[in-house]
Amino acid sequence: MTEAKTASWPTPPAPEHMVELRGIVLNYHKLQVLKGVNLAVHKGETVAIIGPSGSGKTTLLRCINYLTQPSGGEVWVGGHLVGQRPVGGRLRPAPDSVLRRHRLDTGMVFQQFNLFRNMNVLDNVTFAPLSTGRGSPGEIRARALQLVERVGLGHKLNAFPNELSGGQQQRIAIARALAMQPKVMLFDEATSALDPELAREVLDVMRELAREGMTMVVVTHEMGFAREVADRVVFMERGEIALQGPPSQVFSDKAPDRIRRFLQH
Repeated sequence: MTEAKTASWPTPPAPEHMVELRGIVLNYHKLQVLKGVNLAVHKGETVAIIGPSGSGKTTLLRCINYLTQPSGGEVWVGGHLVGQRPVGGRLRPAPDSVLRRHRLDTGMVFQQFNLFRNMNVLDNVTFAPLSTGRGSPGEIRARALQLVERVGLGHKLNAFPNELSGGQQQRIAIARALAMQPKVMLFDEATSALDPELAREVLDVMRELAREGMTMVVVTHEMGFAREVADRVVFMERGEIALQGPPSQVFSDKAPDRIRRFLQH
């Protein structure tokens, strides 16, 4: 992380902001992937990030939990500054132990399911909370059973990943992330590896989470989901936010020509 001078502790975000990105920059050698992105996500809000390939969508998502470390800017989640701390008037990288604690606030679901192949469904869902002490073993097991039932797979507790369809594996991946009781859920093209029928299973779970008020940031190519479920749609291009607003604005005939051309394709 490039050190940034600061006179004092950075000003925390507004209480209603679950996620706040301030001036996020990411450079790969001479290529600037993110160009000073600012974005605030309110508690209980579902934000869909759309845009062409290479626009920086996934990179921005990964910056939220520091799976990708920004070159500059601030990331706040749940009122905590992620990945940095002020030392001697400068922002410096936070120790790994602090970063690990901050990552507990975010659950992430990837394109690939990344389940442990040698563990059954129940063990996949309980492994992380047991490893990090997110409750007693009894509490964690009870929560896992509830979550697996919630995603419609209570009858698959003893099944291994290779015995599940792609849609079922992704639903278990969502249950696994929720088992950590995150403050925000991040979805990176969670349905891109699935055929339409299996994708629908996963999107139904995501819709239910949105209805229940889970804060979500969703990188997606599913325009129907963005239009129908998101509270706000963010269109990214060339490492910047070109437009953001309610779906009725982004998907309207009055949207900029570039966005309408993207949507038509």
